[in-house]
Amino acid sequence: MTDWVKSSKNALELYVNSFSGLTPEQQKNFDIKREHSFRVADTSLKLAEALNMDDQEKQTAYLTGIFHDIGRFRQLSVYNTFNDAVSEDHATLSVEILKEERFLDKWVDSHIQNTIFYAIEYHNKLALPSKAEEPLLLHARLLRDADKIDILKVITDYYTDKNRVPNHTLTWELPEANAVSSEVAKSVLAGKLVSKSEVNPF
Repeated sequence: MTDWVKSSKNALELYVNSFSGLTPEQQKNFDIKREHSFRVADTSLKLAEALNMDDQEKQTAYLTGIFHDIGRFRQLSVYNTFNDAVSEDHATLSVEILKEERFLDKWVDSHIQNTIFYAIEYHNKLALPSKAEEPLLLHARLLRDADKIDILKVITDYYTDKNRVPNHTLTWELPEANAVSSEVAKSVLAGKLVSKSEVNPF
């Protein structure tokens, strides 16, 4: 394990552990997001290796992955939800926290930090901006892929667990149902991305 992998994981752990007074459900969701962040970072690094990126790019990919959801912890602590629509954009919040706490200063310079900020800011948006420099888009795409790969695991594990305890924070407060909204169905059948605004409770 390289020094920056170990030290960045420790930095996230220290930040997560700085929150106190959490309910048992909040602590469970903190654990879910912490482990999610570790896996996204590992997947980001593997994708960077598969793309034959140099050592600096691999480090950038890993740091982007490990800190991409750091705003989730403050979001859950303050609003008790992961639903951006009723709280605040967790990607923007993540970037704000990274800047406030100067998390990245010990590993990378300001130029690389801007690449990381860009990728994190757009990792939860429906689509990436049509015009941006390729290094920015590359890391944004890489993070979006790594994130969605792991989110699929998190949600699949939740819904296939027959003994699961309902976790409304994880599921955006959506009710248990087998139906798919007409808006979502139309987008899927048209081969389009599904907007969060189309995902509505019945």
